[in-house]
Amino acid sequence: MRRVRLAAAEASESDPRFAPEMVCDGAERLFCAIQAAWTQDDRVELARLVARSLMIEWEERLKGFALRGWSNKIELRGRVQVDYVGRRNTSEERGKSVVVRVSSRLRDVVIDGHGNTIHRKSSMADTHHICEYWTLGVSGDGWILVSIEQHHEGLHQLHEPIVPSPWSDTEVLQHEAMLEQVAGSRVENAQIPTIASAGLARDARVSPRAQNVLAAIALVIVGLAGVAYPHSPRPVLFYVVVVTSLGVAVGLIFSSAKGIEKERKNRKKRRTQ
Repeated sequence: MRRVRLAAAEASESDPRFAPEMVCDGAERLFCAIQAAWTQDDRVELARLVARSLMIEWEERLKGFALRGWSNKIELRGRVQVDYVGRRNTSEERGKSVVVRVSSRLRDVVIDGHGNTIHRKSSMADTHHICEYWTLGVSGDGWILVSIEQHHEGLHQLHEPIVPSPWSDTEVLQHEAMLEQVAGSRVENAQIPTIASAGLARDARVSPRAQNVLAAIALVIVGLAGVAYPHSPRPVLFYVVVVTSLGVAVGLIFSSAKGIEKERKNRKKRRTQ
């Protein structure tokens, strides 16, 4: 935890909300307020204390309890231990977050519509020790709950990189630098004619001779299809089309070959002049 507190000292210079006492005290108050609001099914208060994405999930769970006539009662049975284990101090408000490990003993039971107590699965005890990793996001001058990980799920938080200040976030800085390079090297519309000459556009077009070759290839394919499938409903007409297609294809190929040879000779003649 020492590395976190050292980084917190740096982060708190630019943003006091990251100071250890602010984070730990705020997380403890938030933890207690959320337990009380959950027990009372106070969804308005919960919506103020947690992120919208988490509230959507909790809303469904509370609706499920209400439909069955159940209520989930949570009571603190000891002090709340808060450990400051991670932080991310980015330049944008929505990216600022901290991670705290919250430990406490709670009485956590469900009461059905007849007043009977429903215990957790595989447990007859009312009181349990919890250890959870809470990710908190900024909200005004304080923090709100963004997500919860159980102990075994959140152990990775102890090894996550710490970002004490916006200029320490190398991943984001590299991404921004790359975007600046791309923006600086873009080609303006007015520069395009000087970079790509009009000759490129002319050469990029398909010439009439090339079009003839493509048409000839298509006709050859039609002719081959006729040979491969002789059992046509109209054999005489079909063979007429096949023979005509092959004849046209041969003529087009011959014409294109002559035109290409003539163009090659003209280019050679211009080079010798």
